Amino acid sequence: MNPKQTTLALLGLSLLFFLRKGVQYAVLGSYLPLAFALLFTLVLGLSLSGSPRIFHLSARIWGILLIAWAVIRLFFSVLTIIIKPLKEYHLTQQFGVAGMVLSIGVLLVGIWLLRSLPFLRKHQSGFSPDRN
Repeated sequence: MNPKQTTLALLGLSLLFFLRKGVQYAVLGSYLPLAFALLFTLVLGLSLSGSPRIFHLSARIWGILLIAWAVIRLFFSVLTIIIKPLKEYHLTQQFGVAGMVLSIGVLLVGIWLLRSLPFLRKHQSGFSPDRN
């Protein structure tokens, strides 16, 4: 897989992950995460077939948001370990070992996006999937 395909795959997987999370929260009554994920999916999808410049900007913003989300979750995970171990199952899932592994994965995807997008912009004229 070349860097362009890897970047598109990671971008798609991260969007699918947050769309799934958004649906979970929508079932619980909070539609804002789903609306946010749908908005970014729409912007990235439309700009992918249209303007490479807008795609790079929106993908960069998405990468920054992924990093921020992961860092905040890691902060709370470490904080709950230091201050008081969690006893509730839901919180243990969110901020326990599994949650930390998930956050580290999202952090790595965000870093990959931020590092690969400038390289792709310099070395390729467009970023649409049908151009190699």
